[in-house]
Amino acid sequence: MTKFANILVPVDFGAPSRRGLELAVDLARRNGARLTLLHVFDVPVSYAGMGLSPTELLAPMWDAEQEELDRVLAKVRDEIPEVSRETARGVPWREILAFIEQRRPDLVVMGTHGRHGVPRALLGSVAEKIVRLSPCPVLTVRAEDEA
Repeated sequence: MTKFANILVPVDFGAPSRRGLELAVDLARRNGARLTLLHVFDVPVSYAGMGLSPTELLAPMWDAEQEELDRVLAKVRDEIPEVSRETARGVPWREILAFIEQRRPDLVVMGTHGRHGVPRALLGSVAEKIVRLSPCPVLTVRAEDEA
């Protein structure tokens, strides 16, 4: 059986992401693994061209997401002392893949909305891109209420 020593968990604070994190914590506990939480900060397209400076627009959003990531980290650290957090700015699937290439985790555990058809075509699927392009195993998890 494969032993996972280093598990990457991309987090976006949504229900599927929370469920993926719960499963990753359980796997880390069972395998004595380290966890790395990765949050990618992405500027929503709808905010582009609003006439605001980047600082006015991004700083409050960035600060709020950093605070949320710190809260998640503190909660996880109670169960898994070997946990760290990383952040990146950019297109989520690209930044996650770059992190995977750089750090070489044994496993990626991430939430997915499980969209199909037009919603997936319009919104894309970060999880799908990671599954298709990752050099390491990827476990995708849907939120319980979406299953």
